Amino acid sequence: MPSALEVALRVRAGDQVAEEAWAKCVGVLAEALAWATPVSDCRTVVVGGGLAESGALLLDPLAAAVSARLAGIRPSAIAAARHGAAAVVGATLLPRELVGSLSSCPVPQSTRSIAPPPGS
Repeated sequence: MPSALEVALRVRAGDQVAEEAWAKCVGVLAEALAWATPVSDCRTVVVGGGLAESGALLLDPLAAAVSARLAGIRPSAIAAARHGAAAVVGATLLPRELVGSLSSCPVPQSTRSIAPPPGS
């Protein structure tokens, strides 16, 4: 099975089978994003990973396909700044944010005292 990069290269070379497969994948991705876009009230779809490296080949038809499925909402599609490392960067930052938010929460003090072990 060819990778997304291989299919993108075949699409750029004019391979009709690859173009059909690419169009189907764009349609499936657009369908999912069309459900998520109005719920999240987002106006920009950020695509990361290897797919983002295909650039306008993916982003232009994706933005058009999402817009075609939504009434009055025209989100743009852009490539993530970190491309393939976007998930790693996000996975690294999330725990830092969580720890930061926990440090501002008061820690309840126990109302019971801990008795020393017997015989001490």
